[in-house]
Amino acid sequence: AAELIARKAGGSVRDAQSTLDRVIALAGEQISRDEAARVLGLTDAAVLRSVLLAVLEGRAAAGLEVIDRVAATGADLHAFLDELLAEARAALLVKLLPAPAATLGLPEASIAELKAIADASTEDDLRRVVDRLVDAGPRLRTAAEPRFVLEALVVRLAQMTRLEAIAELIARLEGGQGGDGEAQPRPAAAPTPEPPTERPRPA
Repeated sequence: AAELIARKAGGSVRDAQSTLDRVIALAGEQISRDEAARVLGLTDAAVLRSVLLAVLEGRAAAGLEVIDRVAATGADLHAFLDELLAEARAALLVKLLPAPAATLGLPEASIAELKAIADASTEDDLRRVVDRLVDAGPRLRTAAEPRFVLEALVVRLAQMTRLEAIAELIARLEGGQGGDGEAQPRPAAAPTPEPPTERPRPA
């Protein structure tokens, strides 16, 4: 529940306190994660991270299954996209920053979960996912069927990360590198044959 409150507060201590007070007023003193998510209108971070990891690993079907469960609850898909973008950004910052906890305002347990996602992907993949999620925001907000746009986005992201990995492998092979990134020795060039010497003709 603490992580959800921190996400809603956006790193502001004052906002976090007022958000906590609102959750307590609506959910009582014993606040579960599900209750906090319901009161704040947020998607559980575990759900968001499962979608993010699925697209980074190229598992489109797994990502679509999560979208189906989220849509079945009647959740606001526009808000879901915004939260997914926030998670992708957080994973990228965890990948880049030596001490991301202070910047993100998240507990160490959440940073550890994000680090597992960041370690399983490249900086370029995370950046591409963030870029595509940013671009998808306006289209989703004007779409007659936001779910269709979100599903297509998940499939595109999963294919994108997989195709980029293949493209990078091809580039390494064409550049004379093996699959492990080490440069492979080029075959030695064949020696150039010497031109035949012309024998002197008898006088």
